[in-house]
Amino acid sequence: MGRQIAVMLGTRDEAVLLERLRDAGEIRIFESFANTAEELEVSALPLPAAGHLFFQFWPTRFSWQPEFAQTRTPSQQWYVSNKATAPLLEYSRPSLSGSSAGRLYWSDRFSGEPAYDRIAFGKWVDSIWRWTRRVSIRRNLAGALVWVFPQAAGSASDAG
Repeated sequence: MGRQIAVMLGTRDEAVLLERLRDAGEIRIFESFANTAEELEVSALPLPAAGHLFFQFWPTRFSWQPEFAQTRTPSQQWYVSNKATAPLLEYSRPSLSGSSAGRLYWSDRFSGEPAYDRIAFGKWVDSIWRWTRRVSIRRNLAGALVWVFPQAAGSASDAG
């Protein structure tokens, strides 16, 4: 089933995370929702204050083709419709207040058997987890153990 790790990152920490992901090969980044299908893919993470909180990182060496669809809500937002069994590492940002952690998450067979090489993808995810543990410190945040990155450690007043 799915695998996740709770994290706290500041904007500089996010840039370092993206650099680490790109060191391992080309990645494409998708937001969870956007006004147009073209706006779903971004080259960098927008500032958290812009309200963008959820992203998917796709290492393109793993075979997959994103498909896009629109929500049925009045605002008709676009989203990646076939991400359930895709080779994606999801990133949820911490709350803007810093009172709750974000997470890195892989849905490993949560919604079915993927078509990509899940063993190789799992090794890639493991390398991200190991790197996270090397560059961050584990702290208690609101009763949960969280891996806090350097910039966030300097500003996470609830970590202790």
